[in-house]
Order: sequence, then C-alpha cells, then structure tokens
Amino acid sequence: MFFFFFFLIKKKNQNYFKKRQRLHVFTGKKNLLNRLFSVSSSLGGSKSPKDPKKSLNDKQDSGLKEPLFPHTPVKHYENAKASKLELLKFIKDKTIIYMWYNKVTGSVYIGSAVEGRQRITCYYQNSVLKKRSKIYSSILKYGHENFSFSVLEVCGASGMVEKNVFLKREIFYLDWALKTYGLNVLNLVPLAGSTLGYRHTTLDLLKMSELKKGSLNPMHGKEKSPEFISQMKRDKSGVNNPMYGVDKSPETLAKLRKMVFVYDVTKNYKLVGVYPTVVCTRTFNMGYDTLTKRLNDGKIHRDKYFFTRSPV
Repeated sequence: MFFFFFFLIKKKNQNYFKKRQRLHVFTGKKNLLNRLFSVSSSLGGSKSPKDPKKSLNDKQDSGLKEPLFPHTPVKHYENAKASKLELLKFIKDKTIIYMWYNKVTGSVYIGSAVEGRQRITCYYQNSVLKKRSKIYSSILKYGHENFSFSVLEVCGASGMVEKNVFLKREIFYLDWALKTYGLNVLNLVPLAGSTLGYRHTTLDLLKMSELKKGSLNPMHGKEKSPEFISQMKRDKSGVNNPMYGVDKSPETLAKLRKMVFVYDVTKNYKLVGVYPTVVCTRTFNMGYDTLTKRLNDGKIHRDKYFFTRSPV
C-alpha cells in the first residue's frame, strides 16, 4: 500500500514538472518574438499605429504651413472641408471677422460678414468660386481641404452691429495681415468693405481693350443715321428733356427706387413700412432670392408679412 501511494505522488510530481517545462518554453518563445520585433523596429521597421511621435511628425513631414494670428482666434478649423458643417453651425446669426489660410502657399484672406453662415456658404458654391477673385481662385485650385478657417472675432448678433463698427475691426485685422504676410494677402484692395484704391493691372486693361476692338465691338460696321446723330448731340437739359415737368406717381417712384411695401396680414394688411430692397432683407432676416420670390408669387412670408412693389 505504501509503495502504491509513493508511485502516485511521484507520477503527479512528474506531470507538474512537465507542465512547468512547457510553460517555460512557451514564455521563452514569446520573449524571443518580442525581442525580434523590437530589433526590427530599431532598424527602421514599422511602428505601432498608436505611436504619438508619428502623429506629431505627420504634419511637419507633409510640408503644410501653419498660420499666424494676432491673438488666439475665437474658433479655428484646421480642415475647412471636413469642418464645413461644424463651422457653419457656429457662425450662424453672428457678425464675424474671419480668415482663410492656404496651408500650401501660406497666403491669407481677411473678411467680414454681417451674417456669418450666409456669407461663408458662398465659399462652398462652385458657381461663386468661378467668379474673378483671388481667394475664390485659390480655393478652387487647392481645394477646401488645404485651407484652414478661423473666426478672429465675433462682433455680435446679426443685424445688431452697425456697419462702421465691424468694418473698423476688419481694417484692424487687414492692417495686421499686410504687415505680417505682405504680398501673400489675397485681398484685392487694402480697404475693408470697398473697392476704393483698386486698379486694374496693365495686362487686364489690355485684355479689356482687345475684347472691344474691331468685329468684337457690338457697334462694329453699323452706320448711324443723321437723325440718330442729331438726337445724340442735341441738348436734353431743362425744357428739352421729354420728362421735364412731368410729375411721377408714388408708385413709379417706388419702382424706380426699388422700394418694397410691407404689410402685416394679421392686422388686416396694416402697412408695416416702406423699405429699400437691401434694408428690407436685413430687417426681416431673409435672403434677396427669397424676397424676389415673395414679390413675384405674392405668397405670405412666415404667415404674417406681404411684400409688394406698389401700395395696396
């Protein structure tokens, strides 16, 4: 009986040592694989995708440029394409000063917007980008993904900030950009909100001149009758003017001045006011296209306002 128990204990110990030996061999192989992987990495092999140094150097290796700011911007979006919806949501109903930055060329554009979302949306429309403008051409050429967009300042809610206030702020940032970026500023003119001081280049003037010469001129080859020439040369001032002494009706004056009559249908078509087109769109927070539709189709705007060019 004693020998039987001794045999069982010995066999159990032998099984235990075999398991320990197999575990030791497996652990040794695992350590060897880890050492081989570390050696290959040190020799230039692939790094772990979670390596923080790789993500840090990706931007530097890509050759993209970093923008400079006069101060920390209110909002900065590194990729204007990927962040389109986010930035449009943030600038909605805000009067802002903004900056576009080309990460490839290092050029910059400073602008202001009475209604941020409405203005910046234009930069994402191909029909607008085809117009003659340095910033439009640059975005069209390099793509929104190579531009960053920054909100430099929020001047206030849309419609609550006077024009001269936000234009002064735009001039401040434009002056800073001209001093910082120099010739890399894409603004056509150095004065905010105006084309004052802008001059066409000599090349542009020559192109415009050539487009009106010879057969390209709409009056080319057309002979003017003596009656037409005398009509053009005669004095049309004072009593010689066919409209001299003719009184224009309020309706005619309103059409000439592009005035809009606004009525409140909830108050039995009570006259709210008479506004120029631009003032009307700002007062009732609507786009020019929407106003034109309401004037043409005669529909009630927001179940309250009726727009017309002539008094009811």
